[in-house]
Amino acid sequence: MKVLVIGGAGYIGSHAVYELIRAGHEVVVIDNLSTGLKDFVHPKAKFYWGDIRR
Repeated sequence: MKVLVIGGAGYIGSHAVYELIRAGHEVVVIDNLSTGLKDFVHPKAKFYWGDIRR
C-alpha cells in the first residue's frame, strides 16, 4: 500500500515511517523541516519538502 506521512521527518513521524517500510509499504514523506531533520527520513521513503499551511 502507498502511504503519505505528513511530518515524517520529526521524531514520531520518522518512527512511523520506519515501521511502515518495515511492514512493506511504499512511503512518501512531506515535511517543512521546521522541527524535523531530513536525516531522520528513512532512505527508502520518497521525501518532499513542503508546507501544507500555504
